[in-house]
Amino acid sequence: MVKDKKSKIIGLFLGFYLLASIWYVILANFYRRISEVEDLDNPNKPGEKRKVAGWIKQVLMPMFFWYASFGVVATFYVRNYDKPGFDFKVYERYYIILSYLSKAFMGYYLAFGLTRPKNKDSE
Repeated sequence: MVKDKKSKIIGLFLGFYLLASIWYVILANFYRRISEVEDLDNPNKPGEKRKVAGWIKQVLMPMFFWYASFGVVATFYVRNYDKPGFDFKVYERYYIILSYLSKAFMGYYLAFGLTRPKNKDSE
């Protein structure tokens, strides 16, 4: 909402800092919990360790990619804000397209992970 480009750049860097901080906390806690679960014994098969489905671990990096891609659009917005012919609607369309693609991608991941047949190892 500010017109000063310097303030916009500071806000952009603050946003990327917050993104990195939040994702650090998410990833650190996630992988700590995963290792705790994998260290437990499987109640159905004594002597074996529990296994976590591989797709659960693999979903985090694409999620980070999609969240960071919104920041890329914001970077182009800030960079081009004071140029002649600037149109806010162009960047708004990019946000809408990214929103749709990220939700579709995560929906596919969720459906793939929940509906795939069980492996012989996990039975």
